[in-house]
Amino acid sequence: MQVQKDNIREEILAVSRKMFLADGYQKSSMRDIADKVGISVSNLYNYFQSKDAIFCAIVQPVVTVLYDLLEEHHGNSAKLDVDDVVVDDNVIESVMHEYSMILKRHRALLKLLLFQAKGTSLEHFVDEYTDRSTVLVRDWFRRLKAICPSARVEVSDLFVHINTVWIFTLLKEVIGHNLTNEEAEKVLREYVEFEMYGWANALNVDPKWFVTKI
Repeated sequence: MQVQKDNIREEILAVSRKMFLADGYQKSSMRDIADKVGISVSNLYNYFQSKDAIFCAIVQPVVTVLYDLLEEHHGNSAKLDVDDVVVDDNVIESVMHEYSMILKRHRALLKLLLFQAKGTSLEHFVDEYTDRSTVLVRDWFRRLKAICPSARVEVSDLFVHINTVWIFTLLKEVIGHNLTNEEAEKVLREYVEFEMYGWANALNVDPKWFVTKI
C-alpha cells in the first residue's frame, strides 16, 4: 500500500475546493481532480475513497463550527440564569459577531455546503441540523419554564423548525447576492435583534434579561 503524504492530501483538498466552487461538485470528477493535482486516479483513491469523502473533508470545519454553536446556545451546557443576564447593545453585538465571524472565516465553505451539497452525504445537512435544533430548543424551553414559570413555552415544533431554517436562508441570500462583510453585518444585526426581541415577546419573557441566544 502506498504511503500517504500530508502535502498531497492537502493539495487534493485545495484543488478540489477550487474545482467545486468554480465548476460545481457534480461536474467535477475524480479524474479531473487527479489530473489537476498531478497524480494518478488510483493514487487519488489511496487518499480519499470517493469524491463525497473529499467534499465532506473540505466542509468539515464549518459543519463543526455550526454544530458547536448550536450546542453552546441550546445544549445541556448552555447558560440559562436569570440572575446573570442582561440584554443591551453589547449582547446583541456579541451574538451578531458570532454569526459574522462564521461568515467571514467560512464563506467559501458555506457556499459549498449550502449550494453544492446535492449528491453528497451532506445533501440533507440543513434538515438534519434543524431536527437537532428542534430537539435542543424544546429541552431549552423546559429549562426556561423551570426558572421562569410565567414563560409561554407552548411553541410548536414546526415554528422552531422554521425559525432554524431562517438563518440558513439568510446565509444563502447573503452569499448568493455577494454581499460585502459590512453589508452582511448590517443584515445579521437586524436578524439578531429580530430574533432576540421577537422570541422574548413570543415567550412572554422580559427582554431585559432574555439574552440566551435563540
